[in-house]
Amino acid sequence: MIVGDTMFVHDVIKIRYSNDGYLIDYPYHMISDKEMMQAFYDANGAGFFTDNYPCMSDDIEFIRSYNILVQTILTYITLYINEEIATIPDWIYSYMLGATISVNSDKLDIYDLSVQLGVGKTDIFTQACSEACFNESSVTCKGYRRHTLNINSFSAKTVDALKNIKLVYNTDTVPNLYAEGVEVITLYDLYRNVTISSSYERPPTMFGEPHIIKSLRLRQISL
Repeated sequence: MIVGDTMFVHDVIKIRYSNDGYLIDYPYHMISDKEMMQAFYDANGAGFFTDNYPCMSDDIEFIRSYNILVQTILTYITLYINEEIATIPDWIYSYMLGATISVNSDKLDIYDLSVQLGVGKTDIFTQACSEACFNESSVTCKGYRRHTLNINSFSAKTVDALKNIKLVYNTDTVPNLYAEGVEVITLYDLYRNVTISSSYERPPTMFGEPHIIKSLRLRQISL
């Protein structure tokens, strides 16, 4: 993605987030990229991503994979804000634009995806649809670099615990992460205590990313 395209995409995102109430309603050219990123996923774990791409299962393995996806996205965003990378991968912009299919996507898009995944004819993005997306994505993304964690402030004995983080929702539906008795309120809190030494270039997803749709269509053509 060239710089000009990036600037245009950022303008589209800022306009949408302002219209949807994630940003204060003032001219998009006055909104910084950092403010845009915080509107996508803020320090309290809220924002556009949380509203549009929730974890669809309480299975611990599924939750762990969901956390890896979020941590990878936050890694790229943090590197971008700190000007350590020039741009963010296109697949992350797909989430920021709302183009990746999930619970609030266009009903026709959800229906087409559900049919292709073989989970029934429905225009609601269900848990079954999310799990089928993950299975398809896991095959497509197989072979990418593994995700590893280096612990900074946590003790060494919590390494395994952090790899098995459980996402718990309280009565206010605020996500809380627990690791061996250490409460981590948001994924940003986790990120501050963990260095990701090798992240997935594109971790398996549980939502309708373009690579899933492409894989399904290619399979249909080959039949």
